Amino acid sequence: MKQHLKLLQSVSNIDAILAVESIFQWAGEFNIDLSFGTLRTIQSTSVETIRHMYDACSPDPILIANHTGDKLVITATEQIRHANQVGHVLAAMGLKAISCANGQILFEPVDRAVDAEVLHGRLQNIDSVWILLRRLAHFEPDTVKASAAAITLFQFAQAWANLCVQTVNGRNALNEKVEKALVSQANDFHQWGVPGLTGVTLLYDPRGSTTVLLFEGHHPMLLASVKMDWAVGQPVQAVLAQANKKSTFGKFDVRPTRIPVDVQGVLNGLSVVDNEVKIVSRLAPKLYAKVNDVLNTIGGKWNTHRQAHVFTENPQSMIDELIANGEIFTFKDFEFFYTPRAVIQLVMAKAGIRPGMRGMEPNAGGGALAMAAAEIVGKDNMTCYELMPQNVKKLQALGFALEGPQDFLSVEAIPSLDFVIMNPPFSAGRDVAHIRHAMGFVKAGGKLVAIASTQWRDHDTRPAHSFREYLASMNADVQDIAPGAFREAGTDVPTTLITITKPIGVVKKVIHVPSVREHLQEMLF
Repeated sequence: MKQHLKLLQSVSNIDAILAVESIFQWAGEFNIDLSFGTLRTIQSTSVETIRHMYDACSPDPILIANHTGDKLVITATEQIRHANQVGHVLAAMGLKAISCANGQILFEPVDRAVDAEVLHGRLQNIDSVWILLRRLAHFEPDTVKASAAAITLFQFAQAWANLCVQTVNGRNALNEKVEKALVSQANDFHQWGVPGLTGVTLLYDPRGSTTVLLFEGHHPMLLASVKMDWAVGQPVQAVLAQANKKSTFGKFDVRPTRIPVDVQGVLNGLSVVDNEVKIVSRLAPKLYAKVNDVLNTIGGKWNTHRQAHVFTENPQSMIDELIANGEIFTFKDFEFFYTPRAVIQLVMAKAGIRPGMRGMEPNAGGGALAMAAAEIVGKDNMTCYELMPQNVKKLQALGFALEGPQDFLSVEAIPSLDFVIMNPPFSAGRDVAHIRHAMGFVKAGGKLVAIASTQWRDHDTRPAHSFREYLASMNADVQDIAPGAFREAGTDVPTTLITITKPIGVVKKVIHVPSVREHLQEMLF
């Protein structure tokens, strides 16, 4: 809901909402003299299913709405750029702007299954929310604080409305405790910290407005039960700006997973209090599982007693970022599969680590290998790098010194370590890239022990041939790890164990790959 409020707080005039409402065929035209307003929407004189929206700056329509069956197809010209508030209303309804080749802009529902009736229902909710935001703006100029106050009021109204529905359906006896708690909250409304609020009256009516709010110096306000559980779209300006950007992803960069539209909708309606997150709506099992996965990924753990996902810190900023971007970095995106104990023992047996040595685990994950080495050399003598934010926090909690997420391939190699132990990502030659780069950190006589895929051995490609030749030149020891060794970690990918001892007298430039990033771009399996 927070993203919806942010969009609507930029809508200063109700004309934008009324003009958008009038694009629906069953609503009346918004046909006012533009000398008194900036927008109007009128019926097409030639096609009865089409309505045109105009603004005061252009003689031509800035938006065309066409009803086709139960769908509403909305297109716009680039003049819509100047009608920012209309774009924000459409985005709050869950419509995303798409730049078309013919210069037009198509507004398409983020959830394509949504029809015109659902969109109109959303707009009714938006109208109620906007009215409350305008009232709160009289008492609180800070939009962030006003947004928090609005969320508090709507969450209470939703809880009270749910109780009223259950009461009408004959289940009041089951909810006496809930009723008592909500009435107590309403009587103690000062605890909500809503600016200007002087009273709350509860109505036992499940059909709409179930709460009356009294604000200082204003008439009573009916507050409807509003649930904004859909994903917002992106405004026109943001989409057109992004269309001009080129992808910044490099070959080995981690790419995020798109969050499903239905999950984005649930994230919009979460209740976040301190470090606890509650799912307000009842969800179908499959949808709940997807939402649960997202909350677990960003660090939430389900607590049955509290009936909430509990975090170590307030997760609101993380949830806001997920909603805004529609993307999440998962464990699979980072190719994080922890190293089982049996494999750790194999690595340690090959590494020959002794007290006083200095070592490193790049892509340290949860720190399994680093902890095993630290038992011998101490944590101060272990350097760790990790890109996944959740794992960085784990490593820091274990006592390893990490400043934050860092791409190991971007770290300058200095040959100063006695050993490197590693379990790098495998896909698209990442394991080979990380091993070659890691060797630049090992001093003469030092040793690298790496868990790797079998791709470099089995593929008939130039990078694979090159790596095989490299291993041969370094007299590397290669052994197969038993099949299924990583099954408990969630993967059955075949693996090998590569051990390389850096020869005495080999200078850095012999083993260092010139311009690492340029060389890595060629390595594609």
